[in-house]
Amino acid sequence: MLRRSAKFIVPLLILAAAISVARYLKATKPVVEAAPVSEKVWSVAGVTASAVSVRPKIRLFGEIVSGRTIDLRPQVAGKIVDASPNLVEGGVVREGEILVDIDRFDYDATLRQSQAERDEAQGRLRELKAELAGAVALLEEDRTQLALRRKDADRRKKLRGSGAGTAKAADDARLASSEAEQRLIDRKKEINRLKAAIEQQIAVIDRLNVSVTKAERDLEETRILAPSDGFVFSVETAEGK
Repeated sequence: MLRRSAKFIVPLLILAAAISVARYLKATKPVVEAAPVSEKVWSVAGVTASAVSVRPKIRLFGEIVSGRTIDLRPQVAGKIVDASPNLVEGGVVREGEILVDIDRFDYDATLRQSQAERDEAQGRLRELKAELAGAVALLEEDRTQLALRRKDADRRKKLRGSGAGTAKAADDARLASSEAEQRLIDRKKEINRLKAAIEQQIAVIDRLNVSVTKAERDLEETRILAPSDGFVFSVETAEGK
């Protein structure tokens, strides 16, 4: 019985002691008095307002860059044989000034070779046209000859039927007519061949014109000119490179 009673009594005693300690702490806590509120006074200096112009001086640090930058690069390869003395960093160049000259020998030789091939092709075209004109003229002659041979063959055939001509003469006339007809056929084939050759030659000339134009442009690209006035910012080439 005593043990059971102790299980209930001991917690009650602890709770009563805790309540007593809390009441004691509350009763003995210090009282904090509120500090009185005092008005703060700020001192200012009064001046008469007047309109003035003020330019502030600001010291800044930075980098000045151009509003327009142009990169110049050669469009063809080769050795630089001449360079402008102004082509240095910080140099001043003027519009149209020759900055760089690249060796023109190979490009000039290519241009002249292309021009010579084009001239040769144009000469061949004129020759083919002359041959075509001659063949067309001969075609009319062949047609006339064929008409005459056929008329002669018909005449000899009639003579052979009336007994006034020989079989050999009739055969010779038919053979001559056949040969004239064959020449006419060959002439037409020759005319068609010449027309096709002329078309092919025109295509060759067109291709050579393109080669000449490209060679002329490459030759012009061997010289770099300043596109406008300006300052040289960076240089990565020099004479001899």
